[in-house]
Amino acid sequence: MQIKFDKNQENIETFLPLFYKCLGRSRFTARVLTEKNEVKINNIRLRESKPYCGSHAGACQVTTFTEKKKKGNFLEGGDWVALDDMLNDILDILNLSASISSPVCVIRQGKERRIDYLSGSGEGEWDKYGTFENWCGRGAPRSTFTYGTPGIAEWRNT
Repeated sequence: MQIKFDKNQENIETFLPLFYKCLGRSRFTARVLTEKNEVKINNIRLRESKPYCGSHAGACQVTTFTEKKKKGNFLEGGDWVALDDMLNDILDILNLSASISSPVCVIRQGKERRIDYLSGSGEGEWDKYGTFENWCGRGAPRSTFTYGTPGIAEWRNT
């Protein structure tokens, strides 16, 4: 996942302290690299494992009594939405313009955050683009996503 700011280095210096504070209080861990006007976030994981494997829609189903339920710290659909909301909340609070994208979808365009993550053509797929709105200086609602998507759509570790 990458966040591209305008050529102004001050934007990254403004963003990073609040990002690290929120990341520390969240359900997520990540590796962060900065380069010129860009922040790259990778190795994103859940702090605590949960009973999902992250490889399909829905929780892992036990097919026989001898199988163990899988646990993993990989993010699933709702978890990704929560992470995206966290990044957008930070940028909205700071009133910063940035572009955020991942290989799967576009998360922010300038001061407009993505507010919906509906499934694309098939199960477990996201539309690359959703609906974008400017929520800078206001408390944005949680993003919406397809019912039944596994994961937790809240980024705060409450």
